[in-house]
Amino acid sequence: MNNLISIIIPVYNRENFIQHAIKSIILQDHHEKEIIVVDDGSSDKSALIAKRALSSGNVPYKIIRLTENQGVSHARNIGIKESQGTYISFLDSDDSCDATMLSSMFSQSVKDAGNIADLVFCGYRKFHTNDNTTETRLLNDKLINNIPTDDIALSRIFNKFEPALSSLFRRDLLIQNNIFFHEDCYAGEDGEFFLKAIIRSKKIAAIPSAPYIYVQHEAMGINQSIPSKSIDRYNNNTLALTRTLKYILKNSESPRLRNAAKYYLLPMVLQRHFSHAAMRGDENTFFRMLKNIQCRKKLLSSYHMLPIEPEIFFKSLALLASPHRYYCHYSKKYT
Repeated sequence: MNNLISIIIPVYNRENFIQHAIKSIILQDHHEKEIIVVDDGSSDKSALIAKRALSSGNVPYKIIRLTENQGVSHARNIGIKESQGTYISFLDSDDSCDATMLSSMFSQSVKDAGNIADLVFCGYRKFHTNDNTTETRLLNDKLINNIPTDDIALSRIFNKFEPALSSLFRRDLLIQNNIFFHEDCYAGEDGEFFLKAIIRSKKIAAIPSAPYIYVQHEAMGINQSIPSKSIDRYNNNTLALTRTLKYILKNSESPRLRNAAKYYLLPMVLQRHFSHAAMRGDENTFFRMLKNIQCRKKLLSSYHMLPIEPEIFFKSLALLASPHRYYCHYSKKYT
């Protein structure tokens, strides 16, 4: 096994951030690394600044320039295919990380000699540029002690933890199982990618620290303040959940995971389709779905989750008992 880690950095019009992001990787104390920057059709100086930072960093690198913007998922997928490392990690172009991030995760990945981890998680910090505050999200201690992959997958499905995307993914795991980012998706793609990787992993490890830094800045909220963009993001998240649900049912033999898919994710997806119809003001679709007997049965099947996640069942009840109130709540929220 080589010790090379490939760090993939997609960038689109982030000239004010990309240099800092690249430097945080150059300064990593894990020396066997390569940096792959995929410029996703930037119209600013992002690619030029990236090249300057990389050329003086004494780290092997590639810069791949796309002629037009095709989205972060497409850029990450190109990076995966171009990578040469045993492990792959991702860094967004406006984020950064502590100098020990890669070495900490890599040492954990090979802790059990002869049985390297397929996936290594880490926590993260959020740095808010508007008020210079930081919030830290550490992983639960239980996730750090080699618990079964099924338990980790269930924790992720039930949103009990959220690892940083910079976690280490074994490249062969991704390639052999055809795990890539869905290229038509720009919201929820991270969660979908993570769960597919978790389900396919035989061994998962984690570190107790939070070395990844998500930088929260004003430019991030521009599109989210536009109702039509918010509705689009909601739909993208819903479609990502739908694909995740189908992936589990097709590829997992675990009864617990399959039950979580059928009795938690499926009712949630249906609820989100109702909500999305209301957001769009599509009354016909909303009430046509409501008349579908199979749809109603699938919503109520969430009673199986009552001991674990009761909220999903009570939301199904609220939808079926007061559909007009449910419709009005979501239609007013986005108009």
